[in-house]
Amino acid sequence: MAKKRLKNKDNARRSKKKISVLNIAPGNAKGLAALLKASEDLHLTTLTGIPDYVRRGVAVGIGLDQNKPQILINLASARAQGCDFDASLLRIATVLAGLCLSEQERV
Repeated sequence: MAKKRLKNKDNARRSKKKISVLNIAPGNAKGLAALLKASEDLHLTTLTGIPDYVRRGVAVGIGLDQNKPQILINLASARAQGCDFDASLLRIATVLAGLCLSEQERV
């Protein structure tokens, strides 16, 4: 449902009050750049279960490392999306030194 709203920026802006997190599901690799751009514009924190998407700019991901759950955070993307995490979360997460979408476009 949120994906449909983000296709039309006017609808997304109106929906901003209702949405604070955007889950990016598997199968969205081709549209990832557009979803990340919209999330930065609207200050929506992105979340995924696909670790590669975090490396590509999603703010928060959940993955497995040796069959143990792992929290992944792309700090640059999280900040670009207007999200600020508590230090206690950053201590237990794997923080990736990736670039946010706007920084990737400049490279």
